[in-house]
Amino acid sequence: MIARDRAGIYSEGARRGAPDATQVADRFHLLQNLGEALRLAVGRHRKAVGAAGKAMIAETIGNDKARRELSAEPATKLDALRRSRRGHRRSLYAEILDLRATGLSPHGIGRGSA
Repeated sequence: MIARDRAGIYSEGARRGAPDATQVADRFHLLQNLGEALRLAVGRHRKAVGAAGKAMIAETIGNDKARRELSAEPATKLDALRRSRRGHRRSLYAEILDLRATGLSPHGIGRGSA
């Protein structure tokens, strides 16, 4: 049995050097790939994970005042920047939809914004 990373060159070398051996991914790379997959999955659902965390805290505290305080957290500069950028993207998207509704092609819309 040969434990190796997933690079093709190692696979080829293992196949040539020990053609009857079973090749398996090594523990380090399995954990590295698992960690990356977990980061991507959580990243795609960041809002839901955050909301679930807040709901769990509110449930643990168990009173309405705490729930209101959690939902009315003061905005950080980063939150404000994110809201501003999200609003800008939404206005650009609305403008694109309006231009598309007038019959302008995607290429024409892109060229007009350059």
